[in-house]
Amino acid sequence: MVGSGYGGGVSALRLGQAGIDTLILERGRWWNTADADGKRFSRMLPADNRAGWFTSVPPSLVSSYRGVSVEDVAKHAPSPQPVQAGICEKIVHGAHTVFRGAAVGGGSMINAAIAAIPTSAQVRAAFPDIDPAVFLGTYIERARAMLRISYRDMDWFEQTPWFQYARVGRQYAAAAGYGVDYNGSAYSFDYMKKEEAGQVPRSAFDFEQQ
Repeated sequence: MVGSGYGGGVSALRLGQAGIDTLILERGRWWNTADADGKRFSRMLPADNRAGWFTSVPPSLVSSYRGVSVEDVAKHAPSPQPVQAGICEKIVHGAHTVFRGAAVGGGSMINAAIAAIPTSAQVRAAFPDIDPAVFLGTYIERARAMLRISYRDMDWFEQTPWFQYARVGRQYAAAAGYGVDYNGSAYSFDYMKKEEAGQVPRSAFDFEQQ
């Protein structure tokens, strides 16, 4: 089995459950130990390229901000990391940019923990031979439990300074005529509330990313 992501990982699991010996080949690292500086996750600022797949520039969804490019920020990083086997490979195909996971876990390592749930109509269109009620009521619920999907406390979300950018983005979306759907997440909003209160070590609120 080539790759340990959604396709390869789940396929290997099912084959193993069926009693078939399976070998998974993965080009990336197993991120189970910290790096030499004691950190396991890289931070957005200062620019840290350890998340990138053999690149001196950190992979970023936004290539520049107000005229300052990610490349320029990386050049002035106080202690740049050596080019190494990171976790995310960024590939540009014309006008499209593709981010590919390069680690044990594949794409699941870089999917931003978004837990979007399809509608019945979407399930019916994609899988016409499957009852949407069974799919949503059985398999989606199973995934929700296994991934420990978390949903935000909207009262907290509306007032915390940490999500001001999201609230501003919502205003821009409304001005453009778009609605906003609040998906669940594999990130723990309960943990984030504790981060804000100073009760636990900061991770998401310390600009850490993987």
